[in-house]
Amino acid sequence: MAPDSTSRRRWISGIALGTALLMLIVGEAWIEARLSRIGFALYWLTCVLLTVIAIIAALVELRAVQRGTRREHKDLLDDTLRTIHDRARENQRKSRD
Repeated sequence: MAPDSTSRRRWISGIALGTALLMLIVGEAWIEARLSRIGFALYWLTCVLLTVIAIIAALVELRAVQRGTRREHKDLLDDTLRTIHDRARENQRKSRD
């Protein structure tokens, strides 16, 4: 079964954030003293890029959830108005009889 777009976004965000967190812990504990200046800069740039990817994925997910919520609210309002209209029509028929 292929993952849907929501699952994919959440996995990407989770993996990027988890990897950045792991890099943060490993970098502070063991790697910082062992890297050259360029290696140090590239290591932390990679960590920052992974964090940015996680933030972008979270923002895209937020937008998708907002769109879905807006659509559900619209559908609920339409259904409610349709029910009110049907009941009013039914009451008019009963009052005529």
